[in-house]
Formats: sequence, C-alpha cells, structure tokens
Amino acid sequence: MPRRRLNDVPPAERQRMVDALFASFSDIYLEDVPAPRPDQTRTFSTQCVSLAEAGDRILRSAGLEGLPAWSSEETIPPEWLVVKARQNGTPRFALATDRPGVAVPEEFVFPLLYHQIAQYGDYAYLTSWPAIPWLEAVWQALCPGAAVGDRVRWAAPILWSWAAWMADKYAEARALIPTVYHSPDPSQGYDRLVCMPAQDRSLQLFLNQVNGRLYMLRQPLAGQAWAPWVALSQAASLMDHVVVVPDAKGIPQAFGNGRDSGIRLCQQDAQGGWSQPDPINEAIPLIAWKASQSDQGRRFDIFGIGTDGKLYNLWQRADGSGWGGWGLVGGAGITKPSMTVTHCADDTVIVLHIGSDAQVWALTQYPGGYCRDPYVIQALPEQKVERVFSALNSGGKLTVLAQTILSGLYCCHSNEADGHWERWDLVDQPVADACMMMAPDQRLVLFTIDPSGVVRCRRQDAVGGRWWTEPQILEGPGGFSNPVMEIDAQGCVQFFAYLHQAGTRGCYWRSVESAPGSNRMLPLRRYL
Repeated sequence: MPRRRLNDVPPAERQRMVDALFASFSDIYLEDVPAPRPDQTRTFSTQCVSLAEAGDRILRSAGLEGLPAWSSEETIPPEWLVVKARQNGTPRFALATDRPGVAVPEEFVFPLLYHQIAQYGDYAYLTSWPAIPWLEAVWQALCPGAAVGDRVRWAAPILWSWAAWMADKYAEARALIPTVYHSPDPSQGYDRLVCMPAQDRSLQLFLNQVNGRLYMLRQPLAGQAWAPWVALSQAASLMDHVVVVPDAKGIPQAFGNGRDSGIRLCQQDAQGGWSQPDPINEAIPLIAWKASQSDQGRRFDIFGIGTDGKLYNLWQRADGSGWGGWGLVGGAGITKPSMTVTHCADDTVIVLHIGSDAQVWALTQYPGGYCRDPYVIQALPEQKVERVFSALNSGGKLTVLAQTILSGLYCCHSNEADGHWERWDLVDQPVADACMMMAPDQRLVLFTIDPSGVVRCRRQDAVGGRWWTEPQILEGPGGFSNPVMEIDAQGCVQFFAYLHQAGTRGCYWRSVESAPGSNRMLPLRRYL
C-alpha cells in the first residue's frame, strides 16, 4: 500500500513523528545509518528502502503509522523544518527553505519507464542513476553549501520522507516486473530509432533492434500514463533498416529491409494492431532505400540504390491492391549508401544521392512517373561528399546538407522546387552525424553531432533564410550518435540521440524545446 503523503498527515501527528525520530537520532546512530550516498550508485535505491524501513520501525515502536513520503516539489510542513542537534548541544545546519521546488525526474513519473527498468534486471542501478543528482539538488536547495557526502545531514527528518517517496517508487518498479510483455530485449541493443507523429500529434517511437525485431511506443498526452511497448514483429532478422511512413489517413506503416534484400511491410489496423511483415515484391540487392508517400498521399513510393550502382523505383498501385515491379530510373556508379527522397507540394519527387564523382546528384520524378535524368545540384569543389540530408524549406523549396569525408557539413538551398540551387556554405565542422526538419515557425532546425558525440542545435536566422543562428551546445554527457527529431503536439521540437558507453547498455536520450519557437533546447536526459 502506498505511503501517506507527509502534507496529508495532521499537524499534531507530524509533531509526534518528529519527536519519536529525534528520540532515536543519536550521534552514533546517524553516523552508522545506511543512508543513500552519491558514491554508492549500485546500492542507492536499496539504501533508500532501508532508510524508509528504519523510519517505519522507529515510528511504529512509538505507536505511530509508518514513515510518510515527501516529494521535493512539495512544501515542507513547519513541524518538519527541523534538524536534530548534536548530543553536546551544538546545532547542526538549518534548512534554508520550506519550498525547495526541485522537479521530480520524469523517470519516476510515468509507469512505462518502470517497465523498462524492470526489464533491464538491474533496476537498483537504473533507478539510482537519475535519483542521485535529484537528491543532490534537494540537498543543495535545503542547505546550500553543505557537504553532499556528509552522513549527518540525515539528522533532518524531511530527507527520511524523501527516501520513503523513493522507496515507494522502487517498490512500484519491482511490482511491475510480472506485467511486462513484448518489451525490447536490452541484450540485443538498439539499432535505430524512428519517430513520427500520430493523428493527434502525440509522438510514436519505433525501436528497431539489431536482431530484426521492431517495437512501437506511443507517447502519452499530458497527464496520461504510458502504454506498454507493442511488438510489431516477433520474427527475427526480418525488419532491418526500418522506415515508418503514414498513409493518407495518418496511420503509420512500417517498411523494413529483410536479410534477403526484400522490402517487407507491417501494416497497422484500425484497432492499433499490426500485421506480420509481408514481402511486397521480389527481392533485389540494395545498398540503400527510402519509402515515402506519393500521389498526394494516396499510395507509397520506394526508391533504392542497387548494388549495381543504379537507382530503382517501386510504386504501389493506385487502388492499393498491390505493387508493381522494380523499375530502373537512372544513375550509374553509385557506391555511397546515402540518399533522401522528398515529395514537394506539386507531387514532384526529388531523390538525392551521391554520384560516382562524390558530389550530390538529384533525380526528379514528375507526377505520372516520368523521371528527369540525374544531375549535379551544385558542385562542391575539392570536397568529397560522404552523406546527404535534406528537408523541405519554406515555400516548397528544398535545403540540402552534405557531409564530406573531412567531416565538414555544407548547406545548399534551392531557389525553386527543382533545378536552381544556391552555392554551398560551410555550416559546421567537424560533424559525424546530423538531422534537420522544419519547425512550426517555418524555420529549419538543425542538430549536428561532432566526432566526440557533443550535440549542437542551430536554426535558420529567418524564414527561408540562407544563414543559421549561433549553435547551442546541448547539455549532456557527450558520446551521442544516431540523431532523430520530430515536432510534438505542443509544437515543440523533440530531439533524440543514442548514447553508448563502454561497459554499459546503450540508451536513447531526449531534449525538448523549452517552448514553441523559443530557440532554446533543454538539457539532454535519458529517455529510453
């Protein structure tokens, strides 16, 4: 049964609790109490539980109910704004405020995160990881400048109630272990995260693991609980390199590349369930491919780069009854597995790839299927392009990013939807990865990750502008890769990146825009 909230306990009973705790708080006891400490990461959560149980024993021996729980966002009642003095009468620190106002980390707010923690098995460690800086922030708010590792700070009963709150959450995490189902196996590792909005603009995350399994997580709206993971495919090795595309009704459809080089499709039904990954056509060997909407969203369109260095196209039939065959659309000598597919407002499709000359080439497909021969969009002298990114700009224009072998990131804007391009400008260097899209204010937002894994965020200086703002370095541990971004229901940019540290399982981190159009991203925090 959950503990009572400290502020729900009547004042007279709170005073009796403080008196009972003080009667047991000898100097020797406070020195020996197994209090949670920042230098004891793997036992931090279990020490919170031990502390709460010790408080329960003290209070129950005095005929009182167990220790109540207190969250750092709540006001401290006056009866608990006290600290036990030393036995020689010397006072200890005094609490500086009754309103610390320290936010609870989101890891302890939504139940699904407990599912994830429980699945890892080492939930003591993973619940401790975000709780340690939280406790330090609470301590500094209550008594600024005091030593964080000082055990005698537990002479303040309010910290015992904080530990009781933590113990409750730890118990919730353990209680959820039997109910976990279809959850990703962390031993397999994360291969790729795909993000797209649902019809109500809440975000949907698709996690593609290295064993070929695909999972979906639905982001809640404000105040709602998280739903559990949904397994789209339990068949191993069938859904590599997943691309998720909404159909004309906004319902996500997941395309994956099988180990036999065949494209497979998982379709979501009206009840939210998913079909098995079925092949949509004969397999051809591909080094890269992209799926997208076509024909004003009425069907899907797939472009791929074959192992023969040529571009191929696969169209869904107009009535949705099936697919045609792969058709050759152009290109020659393509070896880089990097491409983008952009559908413009007039249903013209721009396919960007890296040619045999290591420059960015474009293939234009017009409504009806006619393709213009590929052409170099704009020469990037004395540079060899390694990867290409693109996003629609304001007015239906296109912005292209080219990452060179020397890790420079260059930007080129189109003057019109097709065929007219400005010169390349250096945006950032060195860059290991990047992602870009248009925000609701019609300005492009660009995230870059340097070779050390540090994330930087830039925005267009104006709608349709050629230049970028100065970068904001996102606070976080560094070491990030595989970035992805999307716009949430509130119109804020949400950014995700993968963090893998030696000796630990990888996880995804998230940064959210502080407010729509604020030009400020919050610090990166662990998310998945």
